[in-house]
Amino acid sequence: MERVKRILYSNGSFLTGDQIAHTLLQYATELARAETADLVDVPTLGEDGVPQNVEVVIGPSSQLLSKDEPSSFDEPSSQTFSEDIGRRTAELGIGRPVIQPHAGPPTPFFDDLDI
Repeated sequence: MERVKRILYSNGSFLTGDQIAHTLLQYATELARAETADLVDVPTLGEDGVPQNVEVVIGPSSQLLSKDEPSSFDEPSSQTFSEDIGRRTAELGIGRPVIQPHAGPPTPFFDDLDI
């Protein structure tokens, strides 16, 4: 069983992949810092698992919530979306890239130091 993310936004929600959800939330954070908004075309899954896109306006007052949800469907592809959002983030001129999630388990601080 796959794990996807349900993004709750306004009075609705949609399913998308983990990387897409993380990228979208990071971009929303950067837009808030820049005090601007943008229209974003997000790759999603319909409730029947069919890939589709939704347009979302995000900006300083956007309230997005992401939560894990089990799914029997494959995640939508995230590479093109992540590249586009990375470019848009760079154009904001803030100088902060979209943060990629850590792939492994949490690393305790100082465990690798020989003191």
